Amino acid sequence: MKNESARRELAGDSPEMLPRPAMPCRPGIDNERRVICAAYDLWDQLRGVSEMPNVADIDLSRFPTIAPHVYIVRLAQDLGHSRIIHSGPMFDRAFDMASTGLTLAEVWPRTYRDHLISYITSVKIYRKPLAESGTLIVREGVELMHRNILMP
Repeated sequence: MKNESARRELAGDSPEMLPRPAMPCRPGIDNERRVICAAYDLWDQLRGVSEMPNVADIDLSRFPTIAPHVYIVRLAQDLGHSRIIHSGPMFDRAFDMASTGLTLAEVWPRTYRDHLISYITSVKIYRKPLAESGTLIVREGVELMHRNILMP
């Protein structure tokens, strides 16, 4: 089936997709990329041979390099109402609010939310990490350039 072939390719069943085991974190790359790489490596270690890690196994105190940058979301049926169950200080500073306990709809600007939800939908369906970068306006006059890796 043509659709099944496309689904398998998007799901990572092709050699062009993210390799296993973890991506190497090379010295000399910029801080943002190093954090993304370290986050992926943590995700890969925590999942072991499973498809995804168990959120209960995530102890961010053991990973001080990435902990300030991490946010964890408990997905709801309506993804806009998914709740942030942990947000690091860098995430909170970017949005100028304490976001733990809030929904994606309450934190992410409307102009970016649909874009984010489309990425979350892909991660949810294919159960594979997805990295992206871009720019968004977080509040009037404040533009945020970001790199993000969403992991199931």
